[in-house]
Amino acid sequence: MKFITEKSLIVDSLQNAAAVAERRQTIPILANLRLRTTEGRLEVTATDLEIQIKSYSDLVEVQEEGETTVSARKMSELCRSLPEGENVIFSLSNGKLTVSSSNFHADFATISSDDFPEIEINEELSPLVVKSALLKRILSKTSFSMASQDVRYYLNGMLLEIQGDKLNGVATDGHRLAFSSAKSGNSELDVRNILPRKAVLELAKLLSPGETEVNLLIGPSYVEVKTENLSFSSKL
Repeated sequence: MKFITEKSLIVDSLQNAAAVAERRQTIPILANLRLRTTEGRLEVTATDLEIQIKSYSDLVEVQEEGETTVSARKMSELCRSLPEGENVIFSLSNGKLTVSSSNFHADFATISSDDFPEIEINEELSPLVVKSALLKRILSKTSFSMASQDVRYYLNGMLLEIQGDKLNGVATDGHRLAFSSAKSGNSELDVRNILPRKAVLELAKLLSPGETEVNLLIGPSYVEVKTENLSFSSKL
């Protein structure tokens, strides 16, 4: 694997994915990001087995396609130190990922991507197209009321409800309750599911406040949010 990029092209993908990666490192590869070049773009994947993010970014040039996994924490630190406006070369050789530019050089140990656990959704998902700003507002307006470590595990999340053309978000910790609602456009869905706390907090950060549309897909056990450069999946 060998490709050339700029900091501005990949910094958001790397930092967003690093926030999802498992920090406790119970399984070493969960603390890593999977980097894969495909069709001239970089695909960055992170998972903690409960939620998964795939982020896509453009590259200046792909000289050799391939994939590997590398420490999420170290790569996010690298993002801050990459030179601005200068081409940066990522090169994988003999299990070592080298990142270099004219005044910068770093080597990272890697783990084979063959062992990277990817969430596979094998169930039918009901689609809904909503404005990114609308979904972001519902998550942000209710997330503060979620419990964090309640033994009633269903309180450690947010109820997302689709009733026809209405999209509702409800969160409570047993002492306070927050409810937010908005019209989501024409839909015949009638769905109620609980999103886990981490998924709600990460999605609220990832979604843009603009008028771009996102695809919200909900099934019995999983939810998926897709935009042009992002795919976010979570167990329910």
